[in-house]
Amino acid sequence: MGETKFMRLRDYLKANQNAFSDMEVFVLRNMSRRGVKFFQTSGLYLDFILWIRKGDNQTIAFKGIRMKGNFNDEKIELYRTIKDIEKRLNYPKVRLESFILSVSRYEGIKKTFEDGKRKKEEFDESYVLFMEDENLIEKLFKITLQQPST
Repeated sequence: MGETKFMRLRDYLKANQNAFSDMEVFVLRNMSRRGVKFFQTSGLYLDFILWIRKGDNQTIAFKGIRMKGNFNDEKIELYRTIKDIEKRLNYPKVRLESFILSVSRYEGIKKTFEDGKRKKEEFDESYVLFMEDENLIEKLFKITLQQPST
């Protein structure tokens, strides 16, 4: 179900062709237990790889669907730690990003997540987005296409 909803981005790209006319966008399904893996201890294989090429610059975003009940989960923290990997790659024209797209509704997650008082904005800031959001794909591309901080 989550994978199907995520693929709404095809419709978004078609509807906004002009905004993406100077770039190539690829979506790759990552192979579980054989594809791109993060963290030697947990063997985290995220579900999809979103690859965007604009001129000589590339952004590669890794997307997972499931998460645990706190912001310290290494799958959620990947949005930060992936920047260390990016630095080690030392390819200035390649940016790495990571997202969690929750198939569960915010109101359901909120009740069981940490202290039950986390605001939706806190999830957005940690790149945990909800499939229920009408503007999900816009949020995803806004983050993915942002200019790198210098």
